[in-house]
Amino acid sequence: MRLIKWFGKLSIQWILIGLLWLMVGLLFLVPDRSRGNNTNVFSSWISLPTAHGIEFLPSHIEISVLPGTIHGTLILENRSHKLLRHIELSTSCFCTKILSPTTIDSLPPKGHIQVRYQVQSPDTGDLLAMLTAETKGQSIHAQILLHVLSPILEATPQWHLPTLLRRAPGLPSQSSIVVFHPYPNIYRLRISSQIPWLHVEQKMRPNGDFELVYKAEGVAPEGQFAGFLHVSYITPHQRGETDIPIVCSIHSQWRVEPPQYTFGLLNQNEPSPSQAFRIFAYQSLPYDLTVHCSSPLLRAILLNRSSSEATLQIWLQTTHLGEIDAFIQLKGGGKILVSIPISAYVQKS
Repeated sequence: MRLIKWFGKLSIQWILIGLLWLMVGLLFLVPDRSRGNNTNVFSSWISLPTAHGIEFLPSHIEISVLPGTIHGTLILENRSHKLLRHIELSTSCFCTKILSPTTIDSLPPKGHIQVRYQVQSPDTGDLLAMLTAETKGQSIHAQILLHVLSPILEATPQWHLPTLLRRAPGLPSQSSIVVFHPYPNIYRLRISSQIPWLHVEQKMRPNGDFELVYKAEGVAPEGQFAGFLHVSYITPHQRGETDIPIVCSIHSQWRVEPPQYTFGLLNQNEPSPSQAFRIFAYQSLPYDLTVHCSSPLLRAILLNRSSSEATLQIWLQTTHLGEIDAFIQLKGGGKILVSIPISAYVQKS
């Protein structure tokens, strides 16, 4: 008798379990007419927490970058089943800028749009930048964490370039070469000068190192100068650019002070004043240094000569009337080293 009652209770339990499974099955099969589509009640119910609003893809970026300006792109996606209107984009700091339109009028269901951004990374350290998208009832964020590698070209705080040499002031310098080592993940690099009279170009060596070739025009001043080189580069994660401070010097192998001279207005057959010039050599004066005048009216002699400096004294004969344009040349080692322009005008006394 007890056994029969136990089987009766067991049958009731199985009936209840069967009814429960039948109801679960109906949730999958019966259409949800209230939504106006063919989705069933269960699938529409489980989609509510995940299929709504906007989302950044990816929502978190963490990369190692170089100093300068970094450009990137995120995807803003509408994950809901309805049209979203008036989406506002903003950034967390002045170092981050949105290059795409900051107002999105509408974004269709399941649609997406590219958001281009720019981040100005510091010279060293880490930077956390944030992009925000806001629409009615929702605000989302995308975090961009930058780990800055520095320096880019072994130039902290300044890149000290070797001295440029030229024959004399007013002449272009010889080309000079310096080897540098950028980060290995830079696969494209371009360097340009921010100084108008300084020309630079970079070349890659067979071993993967780079060399910078630089040269100054004749208008470049004598002595030390400072400025910037603009560097643009491409890595697997970024396109960036930065300015590298440089310090360099220009020295002439031969320098004369003053570089030119005019006697002005002179009277005929009256002695002209003498003029002294100082001659400087960057290394040493040639042992066979001589002076040559382009006009027989000029006289010049060398005085007080040392290994790297000498004094030149000149006079002008005033026997001929009119304008005089001549020059004095310093020669040594079988070539012309420096030319000094000389001018005057001789009038009747």
